[in-house]
Amino acid sequence: MKWNGKDDAGNFVKAGKYTVIIEASREHGGYMVFRQDMDFAGVSKTIPVKINNEVASAFFDYRKIK
Repeated sequence: MKWNGKDDAGNFVKAGKYTVIIEASREHGGYMVFRQDMDFAGVSKTIPVKINNEVASAFFDYRKIK
């Protein structure tokens, strides 16, 4: 998933702390919700997601797109 920093109306959101949520579920399988607080304030960062049997790997990558 990529996010351009805009809200549903097409306006850039204010810099600050937000919670990013990943939800994974499978029919006849498991379910997982992962929440990560992120500070969108202009400092690049990569945060790995704690994995389980539903998500093999994932990470949050906050950076300026060139």
